[in-house]
Amino acid sequence: MAALLETAEDRQATAAGPRLAVLRPSLWLAGAGVVSVLLLVPCFWQSRIQAGDLSSHVYNAWLSLLVEQGKAGGLAVVPQWTNVLFDVILRFLIKAGGADAAQRIAVSATVLTFFWGAFALASAVARRRAWFMTPCLAMLAYGWAFHKGFFNFYLSLGICLWAWALVVRKRTRLRLAAASLLLLLALLAHAQPVAWTLAVAGYAALALRLSPRFRLLLAGAALAVIVALRIALVTGLETAWAPEQILFTTGADQSQYFFAVAGLLLFWSALIVRHFDSHQPAALWRSIPLQVFVLTGAGIALIPSRILFPMFPAPVFALVRMSLALGVLACAWLGVTLVRKREFAFITAIAIGYFSLLYADTQRINAIEDQVESLLKGLPPGQRVISALCDTSGISYHLLHIVDRACVGRCFSYANYEAASGQFSLRATGANPVVLSRHADVIAVESGTYVVTDRDAPLYQVFASAGAEPRFQIRSLRPGDIAAATCFESIPLLKGARRSRVDR
Repeated sequence: MAALLETAEDRQATAAGPRLAVLRPSLWLAGAGVVSVLLLVPCFWQSRIQAGDLSSHVYNAWLSLLVEQGKAGGLAVVPQWTNVLFDVILRFLIKAGGADAAQRIAVSATVLTFFWGAFALASAVARRRAWFMTPCLAMLAYGWAFHKGFFNFYLSLGICLWAWALVVRKRTRLRLAAASLLLLLALLAHAQPVAWTLAVAGYAALALRLSPRFRLLLAGAALAVIVALRIALVTGLETAWAPEQILFTTGADQSQYFFAVAGLLLFWSALIVRHFDSHQPAALWRSIPLQVFVLTGAGIALIPSRILFPMFPAPVFALVRMSLALGVLACAWLGVTLVRKREFAFITAIAIGYFSLLYADTQRINAIEDQVESLLKGLPPGQRVISALCDTSGISYHLLHIVDRACVGRCFSYANYEAASGQFSLRATGANPVVLSRHADVIAVESGTYVVTDRDAPLYQVFASAGAEPRFQIRSLRPGDIAAATCFESIPLLKGARRSRVDR
C-alpha cells in the first residue's frame, strides 16, 4: 500500500517543494481540536441530523432492542460478519442514552473517523500537514455518501484510510499488524472498501515488480479484468447499469450542488496542470497513483450500479459509492503540489457556500419531519405506518424514510426495507405485525402500487395534499386500498416541487 501513494517522481517533487513548519504538539492538537469542532457543526446545527438512510438505521436499531426484549415477534437479530458495525454502535448507544444522543454520537464519531483518516493519508503522502486540503475533505465528509446515509460503508472507508496512513511511509511489523487489525474492524462495517483496499495493494505490489515502462501493460490487463467482470455480472446475474455512473468517476460528484462540483473540479484541475508541468507526462502515466485512480474510475463507470445476488432478496449497490474514495485519492495525490493562497481562498469560499446551502436545505427537511412527527403523535401507540412520499432526484432518501425515525418509541414503520432485504442483522423470519417481510412488497409500497390486505389493517399512511404549498396529512387505509405514492422531482425542497406521481 505504501507504493500506491508515492512514486520516485512524487518523492523528488515533494523533497524539492516547501514544507510547513513543524508545529509543537500543543499547537497541532489545538488546531486539530478547532477543525474537529467546526467539522461537527452540521451534526448539531439542526434538531435532527438529516442523512437519508440514517433514519432507517436509527429505527432498526430501536426495533432490534424490541426483538431482544421479545416485543417484536416474527423478527430476529442474526450474527453477521459485515455491514453491521455502525448498527451495533447505534444499538449500544440507544440502550445507554436514547435515540437522539445515540445518532449524534455515532454520526459524529464516524465523520471524525473519515475526515481525519483522509487527512492523515493526505499528510503522509505530502509529508506535511494537509491543512490546505481541509475544505475539500470537509465537503467530501458531508457529500453524497453521507447524505445517502451509507454509514456502514462510510465508516469502513474511514477506517481503511487510517490503515493506509499507518503504512504509507513506514512499513514496520508493528504498523503492518495495526493496519491489518484496522482492516478487520473495517470489514465489520462494510466489505467493499476493504476489498478495494486489498485490490489496490495487490496491484501496487505487482506494479513495483515491473519496470515503469511495463506498468501500462499491467494497467491494461487490470482494465481487461474489469471489463470481463462486467460481462460476467451482466450475463450471469440480474443487474442494472445507467450512463449516469460516468458522472461518478471524478470524486467531485459527492456534492449535490453544481457550483460545488464545478469548484472542486476547477481546484483540482489547477493542481493537476501544475503537477503535469513539473513532471514528464510519460512518467506520470506510468505512476501507480494515477493508474489506480483511473482504474477505480473505470470500475465505477463499468460495473453495474445494482446487482441482485442469489443469496439476497434485495439488490446490492456496487462500486458507485466508491466515488468517495476517488475524492480522497485526488486530495492525497495532489497534496504533493503546493496550493497557492488564492487557490486556497477559492476552495474555502466554495466550502462556505456549500455548507450554507446545506444548512438551509436540512432546515427545510427538518420542518417536514416536524410535521410528520406531529401527525404520528396523534395515533394510538403501536400502529403500523407507511409513507406516500418519495423523491425522484436520486440525491437522498430523506422522503423515503421520513416516518422511520419519527416512529421510534411510538409506532412501526411497516415498509422499512432492512428486515426484508436480508443484508442487515435485523431479519424478518416470516409474516409479522411489525414490518413487511417480502422485499417485493416493500418496493410496491415505495412505488405506490401496494394493495392493502386484511393482515395489514389497520394501516396508516402519511401523504402530501395537493396544492402549491403541500400540507402533510395522515389517512387510514382499508383492505383493498392502493397505497398511492406522491413523488417529488425536487429534493430537499418540497415547496414548488413538481409531482411525478400523484395519488394513483
